[in-house]
This record gives sequence, structure tokens and C-alpha cells, in this order.
Amino acid sequence: MAMNFDKLTVKAQEAVQESQREAENRSHQSIEVEHLLTALLNQEGGVVLPIIEKVGVDQGGIVNRLEEALSKFPKVEGLAQVYWPPLKQALQYGTERG
Repeated sequence: MAMNFDKLTVKAQEAVQESQREAENRSHQSIEVEHLLTALLNQEGGVVLPIIEKVGVDQGGIVNRLEEALSKFPKVEGLAQVYWPPLKQALQYGTERG
């Protein structure tokens, strides 16, 4: 089934684009949910960071764990294109339920 980005908010679309840049900058072959969460945490005017702060979760702890997870992903030299099956699957699930 094709992913329909039109069902995502503008902020969500921006976060998906930023997660792709995050994966590319780290030379990762695929865009994972961790890339998206990193993009959402860094998103200016986004809702994720205020929610995390409101519920009292340690933002630094989340960032550290994300960095640790992302550092374990394999790096690919001369990467022409990143793939995003894991992220696409998660996004499809969310838009199909919405």
C-alpha cells in the first residue's frame, strides 16, 4: 500500500523530511523511527518536546539513548539513496488508524 503524505500534518511532513536528512548526514542506509524521533525532538514549534517536558521526562536522557542507538546503525559509504521501510510502516499504521 502506498504512503499518503497528504494525511500527515505539515509539521509531520517536515519531520519526515528532516529524518531523511538525519539518516543521510549519518550515512545510514535506511530511515528508522529513531531518526524521526530525533527530528521531532529538534523541531522548532513542534509538539513533542513540550509534551515530554510537561510529563517530566528527562530530555537529555532521551537524546543520549537516541544517540547511542543511532551510533550502532551501520554506515554506508557512497550512499546514493536512503530507504525507509521501517519508518514507512510506522507512518502507514498511524495514517490508516487516523
